[in-house]
Amino acid sequence: MAMSKYLSVYVNANDISGGANLIPADGVINVLQTSLTVVTINFRDAAAGFQTVALTHSALPAFVLATPEKSRAMRNLFADAIKQALSTGWTSPAYNLVVPAYPEIESAAGGDVSITAIAWS
Repeated sequence: MAMSKYLSVYVNANDISGGANLIPADGVINVLQTSLTVVTINFRDAAAGFQTVALTHSALPAFVLATPEKSRAMRNLFADAIKQALSTGWTSPAYNLVVPAYPEIESAAGGDVSITAIAWS
């Protein structure tokens, strides 16, 4: 049996969901940028009591053909982090996801992007 892997994600919220959150990296079906402010991670089954996690973040720039990756930056960040988490050794069960500062990932307002909420369903 393989060691379970997790993303450690900091949520910048002033409620019970704020702070470090662990998100399973195992059993992920896909990672979607469902809006300019939400990344949704879908899991293979609901055995753990959830099938989806939605992460709300600062708004990204609107999609334009000249710079399509700006509107997909958070989706790409999560997909890459899941891949990194799954490739770590058994002594490293949690991979720390850090949202890069502006200008690597840019908010629609031109500053840093932060994760502001997490919802499990």
